[in-house]
Amino acid sequence: MNPHRVVIGIDPASGKGSYVFAPELGIDRMMTPSKLREMLPSQAAQGECGKKPFGTDSCLVCWDAPLSGLRDPDALVVESTTKGEKTESLTTRPIERTGNESNYPEIAKASKVAGVSVLGFSGLSHWVISRNVLGLPRVGRFDASFDQLPLFPVFSKEQLRDHQWAVTEVHPTLAAYIWLKNSGKWRPYKGSGISAKKTRQTTEEMWVHLEKMHSISHQPEPENWSDDAFDARVAWLLGYLWLQGKGVELVGTEQDGSFLLPKADERFQNNPRL
Repeated sequence: MNPHRVVIGIDPASGKGSYVFAPELGIDRMMTPSKLREMLPSQAAQGECGKKPFGTDSCLVCWDAPLSGLRDPDALVVESTTKGEKTESLTTRPIERTGNESNYPEIAKASKVAGVSVLGFSGLSHWVISRNVLGLPRVGRFDASFDQLPLFPVFSKEQLRDHQWAVTEVHPTLAAYIWLKNSGKWRPYKGSGISAKKTRQTTEEMWVHLEKMHSISHQPEPENWSDDAFDARVAWLLGYLWLQGKGVELVGTEQDGSFLLPKADERFQNNPRL
């Protein structure tokens, strides 16, 4: 596999625009849905792309919104709750379950921390922009197959190929919490009661800590800094470190849902249950 791959972090939103951070491409701004579509390949990402945006044909897009849905989108959904009969959920993926039955207890517990949320995939407003730009998540038999989409969704590093624009799901808020909680630098930055001024101050401070932690430094923060700019930066950082093999792993599966997070040793360091 070609060791060099451009990384783009995107915090998508259906209404206000999506924030895109790609320092290698000089991108650090909000984009409308049409501008976002123009930035991405125009045809299927399987194999070599016909259109090579920015002159690169190898890219990893880190997308801060659900990219998978049902365990088997091509099957008929079983709605029955009859004992012993497998039931598919149209609202919540296994990785998003927060109860005692969760197969991802560290994520379930972290989701209860103030300022960190892991919501069911169908209840998120980015649903529309993800479907409009990426054709993901696939939720039924009539959706296009992966090899027909402009970006190829990857749920493991083994799925990455040369000459491929790929996309993977990330969870910047959860990742920032995991990285910063033990140092005492984590602060909630979203939700009711948090002013825009406080959000800016908090996220600027946390990003400085993350830059120092990972020995990175990029162009100055934009004047219109926001939580969206922070999330896009953390999305980019997760992808950058994952490709470098430095402390990030893909947690979950295509069937359960997945996102890039700090590796297990960092998640459990000094606090095995988060």
